[in-house]
Parts: sequence; C-alpha cells; structure tokens
Amino acid sequence: MPEVKKEKWILERSHDLLPVKHFHVVFTLPSQLRGICLQNQKLMYNLLFEAAWQTIEAFSTDPKQKPQARMGMISVLRTWTQTLIYHPHIHCFVPAGGITSEGKWKAKKSDGNGPQRTTANMIMQYRMPFTADFPATE
Repeated sequence: MPEVKKEKWILERSHDLLPVKHFHVVFTLPSQLRGICLQNQKLMYNLLFEAAWQTIEAFSTDPKQKPQARMGMISVLRTWTQTLIYHPHIHCFVPAGGITSEGKWKAKKSDGNGPQRTTANMIMQYRMPFTADFPATE
C-alpha cells in the first residue's frame, strides 16, 4: 500500500512542475549533526532548507554554470529512512533552466554539469571544515 501512496503523490506533484527537464538533487545533513538536529528540529530543518536554496541559487547565477537565470525548486523534507533510521535530508526537483533578468525562460544546456555535480563540489568546500571536529556517528 505505501507504493500506491508514493505513486499517487508523485503524480500529484507532476502537475506542479514546469514542462521542462528537471534535476533531482538531494541535500543530506551530515551524520555528525543528527543528534543536534533531533534536539533542535525546527531550527535545523529551516537551516537545511535555507542551505539547499542558497546552493541552488548560487548555482543558477554562477557564470561558469551558464544558466545565469533564476531557478526554482520544489523541496520535500524526509527525516527517516525506510528502516526507521533518523536521516534528515531534502529531495529537490530543480528545473533545467530559469527566468532571466529580462523575464524570459532560459534552458540550461545539457553539458553533464547539472546542479547535482556542482552541488556536490560546493558542499565539499563548506562541509569538510565544519564537520571535521565532530566524530562520525551512524
């Protein structure tokens, strides 16, 4: 029965998406911060959403990435795995393009460098110094 609910939800969300290619990007809270997150859920979830949005926005305006257009995203917070392990993460559906400063749609050229790869590089730049002092937990 959960599969039926999942498929229904996906179908309902498809009506919210633009009729363009989309990227699926996942932002995961480092395991070292899960205990803090569990005790401060509202704050940490808001920070996770904010970090995800700032990353997508930075990607969309970066001249090297070529969209140079304001992208959007639909995001869904997931907090537990299917095996009931606390694992806060956000699934984002990001259109492959955005709105230019002139108000026109600009598609992202398919060069293999969608937000997924660039986001991973950006996260590694910021994540490593921040989590280096926390012991890993699983």
